[in-house]
Amino acid sequence: MASFFPAMQIWLQKELINSISQISTSHIFFQKAIQFAIIIVVASVIVTIFTELAKIIYQKIKIKMQYKLKKKLLQKSGSLSLIQFEDSRIYDQLGIADEGLNKNVMDVINSLLLIVQQISSLIVVYGLLSSISWYIPLVLIAASIPGMIFLIISKNQQFKITLFTLPQGREAEYLARLITRREAAKEIRIFNLSGYLIDQWSRIILAINPLFIRQAIKESRNRVLGATILQASMLLISLVLIFSMDRGHLTIGDYVALIAAVATVQGIFGIISMHVGLIYEMSMYVNKLFDFFDINIDDNISAENESVKDDMNFDKIQVDNITFRFPDREEKILDKVSLTINKGETIAIVGKNGAGKSTLVNCILGLYKTEGGQIFYGDTPLSEIPLLKLHQMITVVFQDFVKYQMTFKQNIALGNIEHLDNESNIISISEQVGISGLVNSLENGINTRIGKEFGGTELSGGQWQKLAIARAMARSAEILILDEPTASLDPLSELEVFDHFRDLSKGKTTLIIAHRLGPVRHADRILVMDNGQIIESGTHDELIDVNGEYAKMYNSQAKWYSTNTNNENEKQLSAF
Repeated sequence: MASFFPAMQIWLQKELINSISQISTSHIFFQKAIQFAIIIVVASVIVTIFTELAKIIYQKIKIKMQYKLKKKLLQKSGSLSLIQFEDSRIYDQLGIADEGLNKNVMDVINSLLLIVQQISSLIVVYGLLSSISWYIPLVLIAASIPGMIFLIISKNQQFKITLFTLPQGREAEYLARLITRREAAKEIRIFNLSGYLIDQWSRIILAINPLFIRQAIKESRNRVLGATILQASMLLISLVLIFSMDRGHLTIGDYVALIAAVATVQGIFGIISMHVGLIYEMSMYVNKLFDFFDINIDDNISAENESVKDDMNFDKIQVDNITFRFPDREEKILDKVSLTINKGETIAIVGKNGAGKSTLVNCILGLYKTEGGQIFYGDTPLSEIPLLKLHQMITVVFQDFVKYQMTFKQNIALGNIEHLDNESNIISISEQVGISGLVNSLENGINTRIGKEFGGTELSGGQWQKLAIARAMARSAEILILDEPTASLDPLSELEVFDHFRDLSKGKTTLIIAHRLGPVRHADRILVMDNGQIIESGTHDELIDVNGEYAKMYNSQAKWYSTNTNNENEKQLSAF
């Protein structure tokens, strides 16, 4: 109906004007004028109602589509490997994909439908125009094409600039987040960094803004040129109609109707051009969204392997001559590393920062794919084990643990989400890690939201770390990974937590990454890493006797212990 309304409105207005111009000759024309005026108003209201109903239906479909695409984007992001998140290009792709989400497929479909509707209106209006002169529609078409071409060129250039400035734009957003978020607020104020960070942000923004300004100027110039060509055609057609009136071929109503038809055609071409440009622009963004969906992921992340049993048992973890380096880097992070970890053994991995300790553990966990060599769980190569199945056997406390801005209960239950509603278990775990007093102090107990981001209760660094430890304890797993798990705790709390770890690790295969050597003295074996290789291996006593790198590190820390008021606590920790 909306497609035929412009032509119908032009015809009704023509009849209304002709009736008004002849009112003085007969009362019939007065009645006709009233009727045409009423019909115009009623038709306008009906078209408005149908248009708004169509918008409501479109919005409902768009919202559902937006939800499904966003969910798919999140699922895709969740399925990417850890090594892919080490690549900054992934963040660029994710950023442009998120932009493609805002310009989703429904917008493209909506623009296509509007173009079809406008073309339908155009055909009907052209019928009116061609009844006067066959070349008037051709002139309008020819005059509208340059503007459409200019628009497509502008959209293409705009998209290229957006892609080109993505990395700089992400850096500017990062700097803005530093200034506006709580995480960096203390350091920014203590070191008086606000002015410096704003200057860095300004430098980036002022560098990329001229690109967008120049592009905006080009677009404006193209629009002016396209509009000038269109208005020139309007002038030509107006002169043709004036000459036709002068010869008595047209009534005043015909003239007004035909001028309105020409203006309508111009408006329709403007709408068509705009939506062609939008489709071109949106299709480029949507293509990037689907390119992100098509990113290859590690096949064994979720793949099923019938040869791997559900109760996957292993008697050892064998690391056989593995090498690892990050993509696009020459430097080897791990260089031909081999070791055997027997089931139930407690292994400590120590060494300087950058020695490869965490990278080795990430390879053993399947989070990083090795460049050479193999890792076996029992007789099964890691590459044949679905990672989801493997990770069900593992619990972990990372040094850079996540501070989930959720409830206290969720912060613990995320370690074993199936037991989210087992509140007695949550309370029991809280008691084990020594934060039951914290639970009692919270306004809504374990259902209190934690963290300031959404107005919850903020915790100290040590309390957050104990929550992370509790989260690891929520899962009954065969393998326990401790990556500097007590870095934020004082010695007394560290002693208490390691007591719990000792209980938790009984009968489990345990890997401890540590800088403080007191807690790892009684590990079954201690591996010393340097430059991506294991340079020493043995018990504490064996490594002290060798008097190598481990002995040097231990004696260096022992000197610190001897001047520390908590020396006794450190000695007790060594019992772990």
